[in-house]
Amino acid sequence: MQNARFAGALLTAALLTVAAVAGVIVQGGESTAQTRSSIGVDADPAGNTATSLGPIDSCVSVSTGDTFDVDILITDVVDLLAWEVYFVYDGSIISIVDHDVQMFQAANEGSNIFDLSEVLPDLDARYGLAAADLAQPPAPDSGSGVLARLTLKAVGPGLSPASLTPIDINDD
Repeated sequence: MQNARFAGALLTAALLTVAAVAGVIVQGGESTAQTRSSIGVDADPAGNTATSLGPIDSCVSVSTGDTFDVDILITDVVDLLAWEVYFVYDGSIISIVDHDVQMFQAANEGSNIFDLSEVLPDLDARYGLAAADLAQPPAPDSGSGVLARLTLKAVGPGLSPASLTPIDINDD
């Protein structure tokens, strides 16, 4: 008799588990798609701030000897704590003079941004930029804005690429 009760209880538990799982699977309701983040380069950062973006320009014209800024931007990110990218360019045409990662992530009160970027001067025309917010408690950033501003110098004539090789934007 005890075996029959145990088998009945086991069968009831199994059926309740199946019903619960089926309820989870079948249960309707609204769901939202996650917005996809993107990282890019804005060749003319006029109109950009740490937490808002103006028009995005894919090129800029400068003369040899000119110093100018470009922005590394992010759009529609959710819960960003750390990021890293490589900025790829033609070193015979432009050089990197400086960088500033105290932008989008630093806009939150209490942020503690740690710059993990490569030291300058960059010698291989593939400059690693990275930053992490070490604030305690963590305060991840969401939205769109400027991750970093690069100051470049035109060192020769020609057309240089200004592209990014993303590595990791969510520390995952």
